[in-house]
Amino acid sequence: ATPFEELGLGDLRRARFEVESSDATSATFVFRQRGMTLRKTWEFDPRSHAFELTVSLENATGELLSPRFAVEWPATQIRGNDYSQRSLVTRHDGSVDRVAVESVGSSGFLGFGGDDGQPHLSGEGGIEWFGVDTKYFIGVLAPQRAHDAGTTYVLRHPAERTANGGLFGASAANVFAYDPIALPSGNRITQTFDGYIGPKLEEELLAFGANLHRSVDLGWGWLEPLTRFFLWLLRALHSIVPNYGFAIILLTVLVRVATLPILQKQMKSMEKMRKLQPRLKEIQEKFADDREKQSQAMMSLYRETGVNPLGGCLPLLLQMPVFIGLFYALQSSIDLRHEPFVLWMPDLSAPEALVTSPGLGLLFRELAILMAGSMVLQAKFQPAGPDPAQQRMMMVMMPIMMLVLFYQFPSGLVLYYMLSNFLGIAHQWWVGRNMT
Repeated sequence: ATPFEELGLGDLRRARFEVESSDATSATFVFRQRGMTLRKTWEFDPRSHAFELTVSLENATGELLSPRFAVEWPATQIRGNDYSQRSLVTRHDGSVDRVAVESVGSSGFLGFGGDDGQPHLSGEGGIEWFGVDTKYFIGVLAPQRAHDAGTTYVLRHPAERTANGGLFGASAANVFAYDPIALPSGNRITQTFDGYIGPKLEEELLAFGANLHRSVDLGWGWLEPLTRFFLWLLRALHSIVPNYGFAIILLTVLVRVATLPILQKQMKSMEKMRKLQPRLKEIQEKFADDREKQSQAMMSLYRETGVNPLGGCLPLLLQMPVFIGLFYALQSSIDLRHEPFVLWMPDLSAPEALVTSPGLGLLFRELAILMAGSMVLQAKFQPAGPDPAQQRMMMVMMPIMMLVLFYQFPSGLVLYYMLSNFLGIAHQWWVGRNMT
């Protein structure tokens, strides 16, 4: 939408444009009033999801005009897995700014201000592209004069416009506007935008340019190479086993094997701590009223047995980049979209649900429940710490928190974490049986 309110012709977002010309891949629309002629030409690339938008303004008014060439991309929240994370997105000064559509104009903990029509996020210059995206799809415009002075911001539509349904029923919009440009009478100015509306397929995003591939969330910069490696490995496994569910299972096993030395050290340390628990409990009971002597006795026992109480923590920290990289790889991979696994899991990119409670409409996500159960079982195999409250947290609070967190995650991601937990339980059991 192009409002051009600065021309004094009203809000041209709702103006009636006439079709001037059209063919199979392009169309030109024109609007004329009071000596001003506004044209918008759309040219589509039939081989991709890219297009080009050209906006031109001719001045025959006898006066000096100062158009801003504002372009607005409206958005509203849409139900459905593909659109549940709909956001206004902008590539600005080398980083991607993203604001959830449902949070625009709201107030409170997740809000970005009040319902007052004021900008909630703004920036000047260095704008590569702006638009709307979801997890797997994106629609953007990239100004060809990207580094000229301009402004982009997230805008909440004023209350009076929203009352009438807003622009296309939208409740928020991403707006780009150049600084006012002098347009003398008898002259014309043209601005051109490259556009893309389609899936976040890396080859197409790279071909489009303007760093559009950065719209795919691969985690922090230092983590991106690891995430890309896991994406490559997942696709390589899928080329061998043509089902992404089984490819995720193979990926889980390979990751456990690759991290085996670190896991082995961690689990041996935990098993030593388990065997030390009776003696630690005796010390706790003996010095129940003297914390200092209790700590001294425990440290003496650790030195005597050669057990490092933090021995299981360092390997766990070393594993974290692997787990986070896998999280981003499975969370952002469009390859999983609409890919079935088995039985009640028709889409690995969406949460699964085998049973819906009659009358209530509550969905029972069996994978998430099994994943939480595996965390409880895994906690039972781990040695109890000196603090019973900490043990209760690991046994109860953590599984509940993770259940809530994972309940809306894609089933492919939940499948990985659940299977990884069960493999960890089996590994811990084997270490306990074979340690001398």
